Amino acid sequence: MNKDKIFLSWLSPLKFVLTCLIVYIHLYNAQNYGLIYNLGIHSSTLWIEDIVSQNLAHIAVPLFFAISGYLYFRTLTFANLKEKLKRRVSSLCVPFIIWNAIYFLLFYIITHVPMIADTLNSTAVVEFDCKSLVGALFFYKQNYIMWFVYQLILYVFFLGPCLLLILKNMYVSLLTILILAVVYSIGYLELPNLSENTMMIGIYPDMLAYFIFGGFLSIYEIIPPSKLDRKKAKIIALLCFIVSQVIWSINHAEYKDWYLYSLNFLFNIISICSILFFISSFSDKHKSNINIFDYSFFIFAIHPFLLECVQKAFYIKLPHSEWVALIDYILSPMITICICVVIGKLIREMSYPLYKILGGR
Repeated sequence: MNKDKIFLSWLSPLKFVLTCLIVYIHLYNAQNYGLIYNLGIHSSTLWIEDIVSQNLAHIAVPLFFAISGYLYFRTLTFANLKEKLKRRVSSLCVPFIIWNAIYFLLFYIITHVPMIADTLNSTAVVEFDCKSLVGALFFYKQNYIMWFVYQLILYVFFLGPCLLLILKNMYVSLLTILILAVVYSIGYLELPNLSENTMMIGIYPDMLAYFIFGGFLSIYEIIPPSKLDRKKAKIIALLCFIVSQVIWSINHAEYKDWYLYSLNFLFNIISICSILFFISSFSDKHKSNINIFDYSFFIFAIHPFLLECVQKAFYIKLPHSEWVALIDYILSPMITICICVVIGKLIREMSYPLYKILGGR
């Protein structure tokens, strides 16, 4: 097996790890337990949650976009564009609609049961009408986690041919990434600004930049590097990691205005390089097939509601203290991930075609 295929085989466990980190992002519970920063003095729980959720896990979503761009543009040509789009209909569009429908029905039911509705973070009653249905199915109104898939749909189906033209030229590609970074750095988080309540349904310039960057790394064979041995790849990965941590430390010192966004973007780009170079240093060893890695998208799609249920059980049943907050932070995501895998496994065994739809495959 060649180096490129071995590298691709490592992306599956990487995506699983990133999915787990996303679950931890969604359980940053310091404020729920009354833990706040006080004159620069951080509690151990705050410090741990900052390191995991605000630093290590911060790269998860940008890296997911970069991997998506890497895989999409890796073999893309105008000749096979139609075939690529057909596959993305089944792996993106269908799961997007199905999961949005599931969450819409779920929240419709539970917001009409007073005892359950009182326990939700948002008790707004979901109505079953045309406007609500359209907002839910096509604009992830009740399923905020699907903003990621929504953005990919925009990039692939609406911008795909244009992006392919851009990536045909190395310098135009880099210039486009730079322009998007500048746009993001000066505070334009959505283009055009079509936000409705908590939904953002325009294009995220930073996420589009990571998507293009992934395609750039693939098309120009920067990763996995064809003329770089394992040792040099690890050295580059380590240097990128050190630089990214310096940037994170500076940015975490609460710089304001454009510094916050520009440093954040730089941190993500360098971290992406660090992780992918590190993975490429193992490109002479094929990873073993582990079934749990196949549940990444299913965990991603179903975890928000389950995580909230598990978290509320901890919050209601246990006393409120710093150590309980830390226990909640460590265990709730683990329990949620295990439940997600068990549910996914049961669905897969009962109906594999259904699981293929729900699992984004």
